[in-house]
Amino acid sequence: MAQTLKQSIGAETAKRQPRAAKVPDGAFYVGVSRAKLYEEHKAGRIKFLKIDGMTLVEYAELDRWFEARSRPAAA
Repeated sequence: MAQTLKQSIGAETAKRQPRAAKVPDGAFYVGVSRAKLYEEHKAGRIKFLKIDGMTLVEYAELDRWFEARSRPAAA
């Protein structure tokens, strides 16, 4: 009998979210344009990764950047 993916890699591993996203997906995640993420990267405020020719940004990095740049809206 064939094992399901969940059985073969474990239930906890199957629940994990991706660790990184391509730049357009990362931009969508934080609600900015792709160009804005590249601008922030060029300015040294956000780090990108290169894996197998793909430019990626970790969700933890996006969360860190977002928290550092966000502030309450004026009433």
